[in-house]
Amino acid sequence: MATYSLMGIEAGNSVERTLTIDESSIYGSSRLGTVQREQWIARTTYDLTTGTPVPVSYTTFIPDEYIKDLFRGDKNYELSNHLGNVLAVVSDRRTPEFTGGILSNYNAYVNSAQDYYSFGMTHPGRSFGSTTYKYGFNGKEKDDEWTGNTGATYDFGARIYDSRIGRWLACDPFAAKYSGYSPYNYVANSPLIAIDPFGETIKIVTDGDWDSKAFIEVAATNKGGSNLRSLIVTPRIFKAQEVGSLGDVNYNDNISTICYSNRTSPYLSTRDIWSMSGSVLFGHEMSHSLDDLNSILYSYKNGQKVYNNYSTEQRAGDFQNYISSVYNMSFYRNEYLKNGNVLVNYNTDEKYVNSNNEKITDMELLGKSSSEQTDMFGGLIIEIPSYKMNKNQMVAVSYNLSTTGSKGTTSTTKMYMLTWMNDKGEVDFFKTSDKSAFDKKTQSMQGSYSVATEQKYYPGIK
Repeated sequence: MATYSLMGIEAGNSVERTLTIDESSIYGSSRLGTVQREQWIARTTYDLTTGTPVPVSYTTFIPDEYIKDLFRGDKNYELSNHLGNVLAVVSDRRTPEFTGGILSNYNAYVNSAQDYYSFGMTHPGRSFGSTTYKYGFNGKEKDDEWTGNTGATYDFGARIYDSRIGRWLACDPFAAKYSGYSPYNYVANSPLIAIDPFGETIKIVTDGDWDSKAFIEVAATNKGGSNLRSLIVTPRIFKAQEVGSLGDVNYNDNISTICYSNRTSPYLSTRDIWSMSGSVLFGHEMSHSLDDLNSILYSYKNGQKVYNNYSTEQRAGDFQNYISSVYNMSFYRNEYLKNGNVLVNYNTDEKYVNSNNEKITDMELLGKSSSEQTDMFGGLIIEIPSYKMNKNQMVAVSYNLSTTGSKGTTSTTKMYMLTWMNDKGEVDFFKTSDKSAFDKKTQSMQGSYSVATEQKYYPGIK
């Protein structure tokens, strides 16, 4: 957070020691940069005539010049990307530019800039300026004492990282949770989508603008909420990515990514018809990711990794049909084809796939419309709540959840759910039937998160 120095000056039978702060960090919701300025904090005078130094005076102060004077050039601000990589450092000093002897504008004073390879080593010939700024790859502090090369190694807290080889210099303390990877690898060899905040656990990051509707609809269900919670609390990487083509819908176990589509039209073939939605496709592929987490996606035969086609597709299809049942969709999926042959016949009996007759209805976005404005033609533009979220945004919904007990009695509960994406691109959710608990949770997050909105246009003619 800060660097201090202690300086002593001996004069006769006394010594004067001054504590100064040399560098400190500038923080908002995360580190924005640093201040490099020698500022006095305290001064102590010791009497040396007693054999053992005895403090005889102590003063804490901020000299007048630090209060009255405006300093330029001692503040450094970071410009970083979604991974936290410090791409450029700019000063609070500005450079004037004149046109015809008249001041026309100011240019930013760039102290340094650099590009990185995927695993963090700086590009030779693509860096300029001072190399003294101590933060770089993933926003971590350089530890140049290891190699003598600027930006070669970084201190992540739990371990030291060597960006030249993309490997840690110590074994992963949670190696047992990543049994399929080397204990020295960095973020499961996925440095473009993941970070390791402290050298211990891997977290997925995203650039935002993510349509959360499918995630929310799955998380709202009892089984889906439990499954997603298992994926969220594990330190392992899991990512949700929307794709444009149905042919790209899959679970990519190499990078632990759930690829799904928000297409809503029915799936038709000569043999099968089933209701399609973002939540159905997301739920199917999420089931595969859960199998991957539980190490049952594959088995090993004669030392070879073999995909457990039947069992994992059976579970995914059952969960898919469960989602279809919960949201009262028209058709269930009957079968899974592999190379034109039927691999799995799914059970479409609602009593099997949704034994408690769980139903979700009347889901709606919460939040007031804001920022109303009228264009020159009398059209009205309103900011309304949206499922599309970016970093530091949240989506709030309410819905009715009904279940049927063993005696045939149906109960309906009003539910409230909050989903958010933090500044690192990590997604989480909170759901409850207690409106006061929901309001309290929402209020506690309003300082750091804004409600996701989109513009709605209502045309008019003047």
